[in-house]
Amino acid sequence: MTYARDNSLRTLLIAAIAGGAGTVLAARLGSGIWFGASFALESYPHWLGLALPPVIATLFALGVSFLLGSRLRVLAALVGYWVIATAPILISIPTHLLLGGENPAEFAQLRLYSLVPMVLTLLAPSAAFLVALIFVSGKPA
Repeated sequence: MTYARDNSLRTLLIAAIAGGAGTVLAARLGSGIWFGASFALESYPHWLGLALPPVIATLFALGVSFLLGSRLRVLAALVGYWVIATAPILISIPTHLLLGGENPAEFAQLRLYSLVPMVLTLLAPSAAFLVALIFVSGKPA
């Protein structure tokens, strides 16, 4: 008899894609809320624009981690989150090189420097995934 929840490669890929993409979309949702509110309200606190996306992504990461129900799937979601969040920046470097762009070393340096602030925003949701590892059961349901 097989368990309803397994840790097959297929299940782990689904967890990585769903957890990673969902967390990235949650952060984008926070950015959209901030962007709309900043234009609608005159006295909107601008620091909230920096705080809202990671907070919403962190809450989503915690929620999805408990729904995944397995430590291995939570780790897959964490890896998926980092891959999906950083892929646009990292894929732009070889694309620039393949298409023969000017100053490839300078372009690569600028793109890699742009990862620094992004990584700072990835830390809070990543911490949520890691905290969830403590509380999520390692046994199949």
